[in-house]
Amino acid sequence: MSVEILALLALLPIIALFVLLVVVKVPTHWAAVIGWVITVVVAMLFFNTSLEVSLLASLSGVVSSLGITLLIAAAVFQIAYMEETGAIARITAFIKTLAPDDKAAQTMIVGNGAGTTLVSIGATPVAILPPIFKGLGYSDFLSIALPAVGFLGLDAYGMLAICMVAVSDLTGLSVIEINKMVVIFLPVVSTLCAFLMLYLIDKWKGVRNGWAPALIAGLSGSIVCIAIAYVPFLQGAVLLSGVIGGIVVMLAEMAYLKIRGYRLFDDSQLDDGDRASMAKMGLGKALSPWILMIVFLCATNFIQPLYDLLANTWACPVEVLPGTVVKTRPVWNAYTWAFVATILSFAIIKPTKAQMGATLSKFKKSAPKPMIAVCLFYAIGILMTKTGVDPAAGWVVANSANNMISVMAEASVNLFGILLPIISVPLTVLGAFITSSQTSACVMFSSYFLAGGAALDMNPIVMIAMAVIAGGVAGLISPAKLLNAAAVIGADGEDEVVLAKVLVPAIVLFAIMALMAFVACLVMPPMVA
Repeated sequence: MSVEILALLALLPIIALFVLLVVVKVPTHWAAVIGWVITVVVAMLFFNTSLEVSLLASLSGVVSSLGITLLIAAAVFQIAYMEETGAIARITAFIKTLAPDDKAAQTMIVGNGAGTTLVSIGATPVAILPPIFKGLGYSDFLSIALPAVGFLGLDAYGMLAICMVAVSDLTGLSVIEINKMVVIFLPVVSTLCAFLMLYLIDKWKGVRNGWAPALIAGLSGSIVCIAIAYVPFLQGAVLLSGVIGGIVVMLAEMAYLKIRGYRLFDDSQLDDGDRASMAKMGLGKALSPWILMIVFLCATNFIQPLYDLLANTWACPVEVLPGTVVKTRPVWNAYTWAFVATILSFAIIKPTKAQMGATLSKFKKSAPKPMIAVCLFYAIGILMTKTGVDPAAGWVVANSANNMISVMAEASVNLFGILLPIISVPLTVLGAFITSSQTSACVMFSSYFLAGGAALDMNPIVMIAMAVIAGGVAGLISPAKLLNAAAVIGADGEDEVVLAKVLVPAIVLFAIMALMAFVACLVMPPMVA
């Protein structure tokens, strides 16, 4: 059988997921189950992979996913708790008061700065920010579109850099190594996202009038992330890059407003509900779960002896598939400290029994489905990299023709040659579009980019880093995210209008990113020292 036909067979699970999720509209967790079954069948029938190896590789994927699935659980619990206790309402009221005299700066503070910080902590900007934009007088269209665009330049750091951690675990590359490549592209991508926000507001007139705040937003957060990536002392804060970057964007915009002589705050936009939330709870109290979490994460990453103990000495390695060791790091991982911070904040916020009951009810309803989906997407990704493993040969791939990733990489090199880096962007966008998950898309394709880059003697980290960014920017055209944003402001059907209007700018943005990846692969050495 030719390598091209084998590559098409290897793509069957991805094609099946696309049909299930986009055409048939099967719920994501059920599509993940079906996709995994298809992967197992294809592995057994066409890639000489036994059921034992398929199940062990899948279980190894589930174990590998625990850092992400449990962080999803922690984030869902934390946000549900903060919503039920009124903490989110209090934070929302504060954000509404910012930058009343300059719409461009206000857009950057709320959509870019606050959006980046929220997504990095684990909140969902498209669920929290649309009512804020609506309350500030923006149209339904802009209230949906702006939150979907604002944080995307820095979405590589969404939910505590979850995607980079996942790619690191899968490829064996360090998070620092991946991050150093990611930040190279951030100034351009983040700035383009900021200008796209202005274009959506008032076409080219909006761009002309708001270029300064957009430039500040695009560059300030990116520069901070570059510093964290390359300054040795700051590298321990890589998981907090998005949090810090978002805060810096807000501070930089406020400094700009101060220099211009504009007001920084105005509470005239607040309604009775906002004022009630302010009277009920102070801002510091509302922010306490996030403040505690940031403090704990800084301690576990900046205090070297503590980091060595939690991340290395207590790594708790698990070997499900012989030869494949997964370091679970349960005490170091962010989900532990997200849970701890939330629980400790009980003493500050003092939730009632009814609020805790509502929190648990919301958690049980919201958490299991995405956790199941992510586990299985991981299982698919790991299984694809382990097809062809032969127990008799020492649990290694004895014949590359039996490995899905190898045949996909070989066929791609034959078909695209040195143009392969360009394919990294649309392929990751497709994966993120299908799964509504940046992390799932990167898990599926990172090993493929690693193999393809090595075959072409190109730096594969370039493609992996751009894939991390592209997977986040794909949220711009994610039907699930836009539908979520429309639902929270009661704008039924407006999500389809937004998708239609942002599609062409999104394609232009993806094309620029693909060109950047191609040029970077040409000029950078094949291997990073």
